[in-house]
Order: sequence, then structure tokens, then C-alpha cells
Amino acid sequence: MCTETGEIVTLGIVKSTAASQVSHMLQEIIAKRPTFRPRIIYTDTWPCSGDFWMNIFGKCLTGRLGLFHLMKRILDTLNPRCALYWKALVEFKASVYRYHDVDEANLIRQLKNGKMAKDGKCYSDLEIHQLQHSKRWKQRYQEYLRKIFHPPDTAKHWLVEWSNKFKDMKDSDGKSLFSHDTEKVALEQTKKIEYIQDLE
Repeated sequence: MCTETGEIVTLGIVKSTAASQVSHMLQEIIAKRPTFRPRIIYTDTWPCSGDFWMNIFGKCLTGRLGLFHLMKRILDTLNPRCALYWKALVEFKASVYRYHDVDEANLIRQLKNGKMAKDGKCYSDLEIHQLQHSKRWKQRYQEYLRKIFHPPDTAKHWLVEWSNKFKDMKDSDGKSLFSHDTEKVALEQTKKIEYIQDLE
């Protein structure tokens, strides 16, 4: 199916996400559409899988790592039972991207005037701050907020700063936020931050 702007939407069902399964599916798609040559691909393993994708689609392909996958690799090493988890999560996201200023201002205004709640609840500044430090912020409002990624060098620096800040922290119950893998994984992901950048 072709969209109004020319993108081709294709669904493929495979037994697993193994490269052999995906490769076979893509070869079949290309056989039916010989002129199909994507310029950008988002994948959960870029840049490690670069050669695989370029063998299929050509050397002109630009690869991108999905933001979700970069973040998940780090967040999976954190202790979600630590009281510092949500504070660290918010600061971690801020080290990689910020929200579009106008989008965020519009959302905050709508929250304060009651237009974002079915019951007309008007949120206070404190309540908005608490929402921003909870999973409800993403669940309820992500679709209203465009992300603007920091330049790679800035994001790398801030991610290292984030790691240095939280690596030895414990909550009031003595629970550590970082596992023994977190610092190492965070450092490894700084090498991949440039691949989450969207093209201008």
C-alpha cells in the first residue's frame, strides 16, 4: 500500500526476528518491487547490523538506531524498586532529548486550564511536576510532544554526567539504583547516540 506522501507500507510475518528470517522476507518484498530502495532504516541493532542491511538495500542506506532500544538497554540495568528510579529516568531522558518548547508549553497550559482531563481537573505546577516524574506522563501525553535530540557530542557528555551522578546513589532504604552492569552499558551506548539522530 502506498501512502499519500509516497511511502510504501509493508507487513511481513516471520517466525522470529533472526536475520535469516528477516532476510528471506525482505528478499521476497524486493523481488515484487525491484525499484524499492529505502534510504533510511531504523533497527534495534544499528550500527552492528549495518553490513546485513546494506547487503540487502545497497551502500547508500543510512541506518538509525531506534531511541527505544538505546534507552531500554540502559534502563533494563536499573533497579525499578529503588525510590530514585523515576528521578533518574527523567534526567536520563533529558540527557538525550528535550521536548519541543511550543508543544510542552501548550500541554502545560491545557493541563492547568482543565482541558486535558475528562473531569475538567485543573492541574497545579506541583501536580504537573509529579506527572512528569511518573509513567503516566508518557502514557497520556507522549503523542502531544515532539522530541528534539541534543547534538551527539552534547548527549554523550550529559549521559556520562548522568551516570557519574547516579552510579553510587541509594535510596533511604539502602537500595542501589545501578546494577553492576549499568555504568558499562551506559558507556557503550554513548558510542551509539549519533545513530538516533533524525536527518534534517
